[in-house]
Amino acid sequence: MKKESIVRYSTEELKNFEINGGDKTDWQSLSLMKDEDIKYDEDSPKITEEMFSKATTPKQNQTEITLGMVTK
Repeated sequence: MKKESIVRYSTEELKNFEINGGDKTDWQSLSLMKDEDIKYDEDSPKITEEMFSKATTPKQNQTEITLGMVTK
């Protein structure tokens, strides 16, 4: 039996994968996968309508700037 493992990557690591030519994902096999072949667990639960209703998108490309002012 094939050993399963969960691998997590940071956003920076994922960007590096893209820059350096990708990862080891078999995209062809993945595109042929049927919904009933998806394995759900506590790290990747089945998405519910309630989850979608509470979902938010992260703010992109925003930089926080703090200004200090001195008055005389």
